[in-house]
Amino acid sequence: MAHVAPRRQVVGNRLTVRFNDHNINQVNVHLANALREVDPQWRKEPLSQMASVIDLDRESVSLVLVHEIHGGVDKEIVKFSEPKYAPSPDRYLKLAKPAYYRDEECLVAGIRDPEDGTQIMDATPYMSQTIPVELSSGMIRNLSAQFTLRSDNAPWVYCTSIRPNSQIEYSKLKQLFDDDYKYSAVTKIQDPSAFALQLGLDFVLMDDSSEHVEVDIIAAWGYERASAKCSLWDGPRSINRIVHVYHGPVSYQDQSGVLQDLNDFRRLPDGIYATFTKRAKYRNQVEYRFAISPLGIAKRDTLLLPVSEELYKLVVPES
Repeated sequence: MAHVAPRRQVVGNRLTVRFNDHNINQVNVHLANALREVDPQWRKEPLSQMASVIDLDRESVSLVLVHEIHGGVDKEIVKFSEPKYAPSPDRYLKLAKPAYYRDEECLVAGIRDPEDGTQIMDATPYMSQTIPVELSSGMIRNLSAQFTLRSDNAPWVYCTSIRPNSQIEYSKLKQLFDDDYKYSAVTKIQDPSAFALQLGLDFVLMDDSSEHVEVDIIAAWGYERASAKCSLWDGPRSINRIVHVYHGPVSYQDQSGVLQDLNDFRRLPDGIYATFTKRAKYRNQVEYRFAISPLGIAKRDTLLLPVSEELYKLVVPES
């Protein structure tokens, strides 16, 4: 079978390379094998898209790794907003951590959600087994315990919605956002996967990502061991930025599972799933999220990302 070569684009002193399916499959196999060596039960969403940005002057590489959450959706995605915030080349996209939607008091109800990006699990069965028999039999009644996973330091999220197939349901969704939040502008995102990849590329192409990301101990450990080879120069060069972009539908659930024993804690889902979790009462928003998660700690609760020409080509204002 013939393989399509990676697509390359040069802008100024930077070369952008978008990898093909064959390259991505090879990387997924390598990552899966590496994770199995660390912990056979550790699972990571495979890559669906991948790109690199090569700085020709500095001889360094940045990586953008895209993952689909909950399998993505085969439907059109729409962004509701006030008209002045609709995506445009002279504007910024505003992304925010789930912590911002939990804690920012100026947000209206429905946008502000004290439990945004939180998974709550019933830990009562586990706790009932760990409490000493003499206590459980004589001193404790109606035991109840919860275990919470919460998205805090990252990622930054861009919130959109899944367009319903029914025109009647779509009209109701538009009415909901217009009436409750004054979001009368609608922008279509016809290819969520391409949009996610371009979000990541636009982030690594920002002038100074250190303004937004703190390299913690884990990130420093990763960067020290990361390198890339390129035919443009001899030998490996450093990878100075690694950015994961996740995208997929939000899961609406009030309880995200039951913890029976200690092994269930080892089988907990990747923490990114908390970012894609909201309470069931918000189900009518049919939200679809894009999440930018750089290696390290996001310094600020919000991120203003300039809308590039390439990103704007992937959206269509609804007339």
